Amino acid sequence: MSHLASVPLLAVALLIAAQSPALAAAVKAAKCAQCRDTGRLPCAIHDRASARYQAFCSACPEPACCKGVGWKPCPRCADEATRKRFDAAAALYAKEREGSGFYPYGADFLRTASEHFRFKAAAAPHKECHEYHAAAERAFALFAKVFGEQAVDELKWDEKGHFLILASREQYHKFLDWYYEQHPNANANEKDFLREGSGVRMISDRLQVLIGDPAYGARGERDSLLHRIAHAAGHLAIENHKVHGHTPDWLDEGWAARSEIEALREPQVYCVEYSSPGVGERKPKDWRQIVREAIRAKKAPPLEKLFEMKVGDMHAVEWATALSLVTWLLEQGQPSFVRVVDAIKDGQASKAAVEAALGKDLAAIERAWQRWALFH
Repeated sequence: MSHLASVPLLAVALLIAAQSPALAAAVKAAKCAQCRDTGRLPCAIHDRASARYQAFCSACPEPACCKGVGWKPCPRCADEATRKRFDAAAALYAKEREGSGFYPYGADFLRTASEHFRFKAAAAPHKECHEYHAAAERAFALFAKVFGEQAVDELKWDEKGHFLILASREQYHKFLDWYYEQHPNANANEKDFLREGSGVRMISDRLQVLIGDPAYGARGERDSLLHRIAHAAGHLAIENHKVHGHTPDWLDEGWAARSEIEALREPQVYCVEYSSPGVGERKPKDWRQIVREAIRAKKAPPLEKLFEMKVGDMHAVEWATALSLVTWLLEQGQPSFVRVVDAIKDGQASKAAVEAALGKDLAAIERAWQRWALFH
């Protein structure tokens, strides 16, 4: 490059250099050094992102740092709405320490709570109580990531999702007897069916009851309970999104399993009848292989049929297909997935919602999903 050609470039460089400190100062001045303009300061002890995360537990001393909320309003730039939100959350935690505001069963149970969930537990020692809400919150993080903060707020989680962890099937039966006494208008025909199960969701989809194993304390049993908590947290979130809308079972089960993966890396929970010998005779963690084998054997349920299935008619193959489809839909882009779910919740049929969101007919969508499923 000639000397004459370099002069204009040098002038531009000098001009940028001269302006850079001013620009940097402007950028720096535009941000709060304490909270980076979020209005919130994370608590080193109670923030979920912290390795030291400790949410509220009734057996823990009252936290003096952030009142158990997980963050504090930035003293420099938090607005009035942020301060009110903190005060409301802190007040809720205070009620929980007093024992009020919880689901009215098991007054002597261990109480534990996180940002979006409450627990009453008769089946675990105190040292494991924090694992409950950690599993639930990690599962719930998928909902927050996909649907956004506004959708989280619209869940009205000031009431929170409730978990009741019972120590035995006998205790579960006592709970069902108590529940039907307290709710005389509940469907009594379901009671005998529920007694044979290992848990139930009730009270407008906001309460999940789970049975802990009498041998609780063994690592395998604790892992199993954590998986069921994570799975149930997914159910509670998707069922309470746009609560006026119906959640078809393929979406409910697929989302709950995907939430379990988000929290604990793999699914372990079938909410369906296990498959008879043949295709699908595998554990939930082998869901990808279940789907591949079903597709190759031409035994995968057609999506149009899957969309109409009730959970009582689903087996391992249908469950794995639902999880695979939800996973594939998420990979098509979160906005597309949200459009599918919102349309379904607003009353549109699953087939029409999926076709509208992806801009293809269901046959083309099914072929694309199957091609993906065979190699993922």
